[in-house]
Amino acid sequence: MILSFHLEYYTRWGEEIRVVGSLPELGNGHLSEALILQTVDGVNWSAEIQVEQPDTDSFTYTYCLCRDSACLRREWQGLRRTIYLGDNPQKEFCLYDKWRDKPTEAHLFSSAFTDVWLRRTDPLPVRKPYTCGLRLKLHAPRIPEPYTIAVCGNQSILGNWEWSETNQLSDAGFPEWEIAWDATQFTYPIEYKYVLYNKETRCIERWEAGANRRIEELAIRDYETLVREDCPPDFGLPLWYAAGTAIPVFSLRSERSFGIGDFGDLKQMIDWVALTGQKVLQLLPVCDTTAKRRWEDSYPYNCISVYALHPLYLDMRQLGTIDSAITCKRYAQLQRALNNNSLEESDNSPAHSNNSLAHFNNSPEEHYKEVATHKWEYFRRIYQQEGASCLALEDFQAFVRDNADWLEPYAAFCFLRDRYHTVNFTHWEEYAVYTTDAVRRLCDPNGTYYKEIAFHYYLQYHLHKQLKAASLYAHSKGVVLKGDIPIGVSRYSVETWTKPAYFDVEHQVGAPPDAFSENGQEWGFPVYNWNEMAKDGYSWWVKRLRKMSEYFDAYRIDHILGFFRIWQMPRSKAKRGCHGYFMPALPLSMPEIRKYGIRFLPSLFLSDWKEHGKFHPRIDMHRIPAYNHLSTVQKRAYDALYDDYFYRRHTEFWKENAMRQLPALIDATRMLPCGEDLGMIPAGVSEVMNELQILSLEIQRMPKEFGNTFGDTSRYPYRSVCMLSTHDMSTLRGWWEEDKDLAARYYGEVLGRKDKAPKTATPALCEEIVKLHLQSSSMLTILLLQDWLSIEESVRRSEVGFNVENERINNPAITPYCWSWRMPMTIEELLSNKSLNEHIKRLVQRDQTKLE
Repeated sequence: MILSFHLEYYTRWGEEIRVVGSLPELGNGHLSEALILQTVDGVNWSAEIQVEQPDTDSFTYTYCLCRDSACLRREWQGLRRTIYLGDNPQKEFCLYDKWRDKPTEAHLFSSAFTDVWLRRTDPLPVRKPYTCGLRLKLHAPRIPEPYTIAVCGNQSILGNWEWSETNQLSDAGFPEWEIAWDATQFTYPIEYKYVLYNKETRCIERWEAGANRRIEELAIRDYETLVREDCPPDFGLPLWYAAGTAIPVFSLRSERSFGIGDFGDLKQMIDWVALTGQKVLQLLPVCDTTAKRRWEDSYPYNCISVYALHPLYLDMRQLGTIDSAITCKRYAQLQRALNNNSLEESDNSPAHSNNSLAHFNNSPEEHYKEVATHKWEYFRRIYQQEGASCLALEDFQAFVRDNADWLEPYAAFCFLRDRYHTVNFTHWEEYAVYTTDAVRRLCDPNGTYYKEIAFHYYLQYHLHKQLKAASLYAHSKGVVLKGDIPIGVSRYSVETWTKPAYFDVEHQVGAPPDAFSENGQEWGFPVYNWNEMAKDGYSWWVKRLRKMSEYFDAYRIDHILGFFRIWQMPRSKAKRGCHGYFMPALPLSMPEIRKYGIRFLPSLFLSDWKEHGKFHPRIDMHRIPAYNHLSTVQKRAYDALYDDYFYRRHTEFWKENAMRQLPALIDATRMLPCGEDLGMIPAGVSEVMNELQILSLEIQRMPKEFGNTFGDTSRYPYRSVCMLSTHDMSTLRGWWEEDKDLAARYYGEVLGRKDKAPKTATPALCEEIVKLHLQSSSMLTILLLQDWLSIEESVRRSEVGFNVENERINNPAITPYCWSWRMPMTIEELLSNKSLNEHIKRLVQRDQTKLE
């Protein structure tokens, strides 16, 4: 089989174009062995090569710009070039391509769109190549069912400008479309246009805009197929919108869950999302946080592994039944008590340890320690009973092999954590410093501890199966699971143990004072050593995201501002989040400070921890007594320095920093990226997010326009996620009661009301605000379940003594905090509430297919 490649690309002296692909002759994916194209003018590149007929019916390839064998630039990888082959080994393919840059609507090429929201349900297969063939290919992801693309033209083979069913393009490789013809049937020139065809009405709905497309005479030999890449047609389709629900897994409650939500509850929650016309179910991180086996482990962002799923999210029902009637009866009693009720005593206290069933009552919160105690006990008993048969399964063994690079260190970490009763690996004697050999000995199937090590394999295997099943089920319902990637990891985690060079554990990260916390936040996570991570192309982040993409089609990048700069504090000295400064940063020298005409006051600055004699203005400068004692002139000078430092000095510096780090992450998978860009936003953040096409987060009560009290939902960028509240904020009802004056301003300024604002957010008022957000210009509107429930009197909690503050999932101003909110009803009750469900469905309905 002969392949010839043709590409027009303007290059500089010393640069070359290479083709790397899935065939041995194209390097099998290795750039060093890729095919080098030739040129005589530095613009038109081509090469011809004979290859063995592959075993598969297709191959993939991409172009790279190189210099001295190093890749300078690679084509956009969001959609791989694929050629479908015939069964004739003498076949020749002549490929005329255009360099692929990231499209202006790259979000439409994400797996969220191509595999879920706009997926093709009955794709038309690709025709086999003709002996002498012409094949056209194009990319058009924004074609919803029941539409398809067809072509009409000035030839009988093209229908002579009339509709012909044979001229439908194949969507088997969606979002790539292609069509093949017998080239001997053409006369030249060929003129044609693409049309939008409705498969249900069997009518052409629209012709593409613009002049006719034209192909001059082509010289196509026998046994050759000429493959030509076409520009996508413009059919004037409307923008796409969707609504969704955000809820942590632990907050789910079904009739069969065990005290907290689990992966088994996800399918029913997906059913509810689909039933109400929504298309997104957003979760908090689901990674393992098991450190103390206490209520502190409820913090879902303090992960001990970025790959391992949390064992407490295992659906016990799917693991099997323990062969003891007495034990089964006991767990059934525990399940009913833990699931329907909770403990009388608050588990927010570390002193709480009473497991007696007599202490259960109608408190709405879940109790982490009690659930953890009983579930871990169950896991060990079912593993003792079923473990050997599971470990013998080929599917289990394949899972262990495929995930060994993270699974073995994780299992060893868990084993040593339990053996030494601490995650502080510096206390693990000979294992205090990680070595590959020591872990391999621990994980040796013939070793002394293998049964205990394999217990953690067993849990992760079942977690993987359950979450994967939920993800596939979501696909079948047209619902996207949206995950959450935490910005940090626990100071004592598998990552800091196995990759110490990646972390600075002597410093911790957090957030400066903001709307969430007036004193800033201490998260306790170690600081990333980005320079070290860059040496291997951020492979740790890439692997992390690729693992995540096995389950999710969209993801929230927690604190995306941390990829521009992170708030850093010394671990040993920091008492509040305001005792820190941004890193990386450009500290001020004394001569620079004096230029502002300032009388230097040490209390208003922090000394740089690395560069002696350089300083950072304190983020809380205006609250320091020394500032208030300054003269008006000195205050103005300090204000000028403060504004320059935090809002101008670092603009390009932080932007360049983000552009070194974020592209590798965004391009690692086909998930739809959404950035949590709240807080003190540096200039340049929106530019980077727009360039990388990362959806922003828009919260009306946290406007990004300077000087505004509330955001304008009609002016949100299309590539954004609109939310009323996040897990770190009060709910809509809670916010309304937090600040009566602010609520009154919203009532008048945003809602345009002239009467007095109500003291509480009534269902009618909540519906009005929810509707305002659903009609925003954002692509996605995602609400906390609590905010959805606020619109219906019959489901929102309003009993005497109820405090809306209890609807919060987290309060960043309180550290540590027990993440304990749970649904006030079961998912089964939610599914059966016809009034609420039809109410929400009416609100979210937007026509996604009507042509304008």
